[in-house]
Amino acid sequence: MCGQGIIRDVEQRLGAANICYHTLDAKGIMVKIGGCRVDNGCAVVLYADKRSCEYVVNLVLNIAANPDFMGCVYAFFPNEDFAGELEPTLFGERRIKACIMPVCDAEVPSGEIGLCRGKMLASRDEFTIKINANLAGQPPLFDKVRVVEALADLMMRVKGLENADCKVLVGNLVAKAVDTPVPLDAMVDGGVYCLKDGVRSAVMQMINNITSELEYKYEIAIAATITPCEPCVENDMRVIDEVLQLAQSTGCKVRECEAVFASHPFGYLTRHYPSVMYYCCDESFACGDFLHSLVRNILNR
Repeated sequence: MCGQGIIRDVEQRLGAANICYHTLDAKGIMVKIGGCRVDNGCAVVLYADKRSCEYVVNLVLNIAANPDFMGCVYAFFPNEDFAGELEPTLFGERRIKACIMPVCDAEVPSGEIGLCRGKMLASRDEFTIKINANLAGQPPLFDKVRVVEALADLMMRVKGLENADCKVLVGNLVAKAVDTPVPLDAMVDGGVYCLKDGVRSAVMQMINNITSELEYKYEIAIAATITPCEPCVENDMRVIDEVLQLAQSTGCKVRECEAVFASHPFGYLTRHYPSVMYYCCDESFACGDFLHSLVRNILNR
């Protein structure tokens, strides 16, 4: 996401070029540029983050100077703390033909792009599990020992949920002790990243099942809170075909990439619209020309 300093710089550069933009409360800024050809009611959405912000700003300036396309182009620059969806009403009645997010990566050579067919980034869900000793009818030390045993059992089982389509990252682990070195309460949180929706829902259910089973086994209170976050970033094959056709005609090399266990709010767009995220060289003018041509090709078909 783009920090406030980056957002202010974007606003200044857009204002200097007389390009209008709208501030979206708690989200970021949105630019809309109409093409000089017939308005066919279609649009392409460009999505920036802090690594590609400069890249997308330059592209917006080039597009505004040469709007040789039908329909319009939207460009979204999200605030640093933006983590949600963009309401479809932002685009009115327009048909979104593609949402495109370039990710600038210094490891990608100039003249190349990195592309992943299908799932590119995983979904993410956050969990918090709290363990509290139930002191009724048992010596205090016995209850505290059960907290430690339950915590160790919990960690082993949650990490055991990992497979080729799922990764579990444990964040904070806190165990509180009052009058002895043995804790009375414990809390663990973390994130679950999944590449398949079926796996995602199954893992969430298994976490709830684990807490219920351990609560019964150790006779202590265990509660799990699971918060759904970003869905998978999934590239649309029709948009990928557009990318591959343009790459072939311009001599741009396409590097096949593997899906990774990371997430991004761009997944909210890929869930609703034909979309593509790809890696490109950092701030390369040649890559900017590639994206400019891709936008024109998609809108003018």
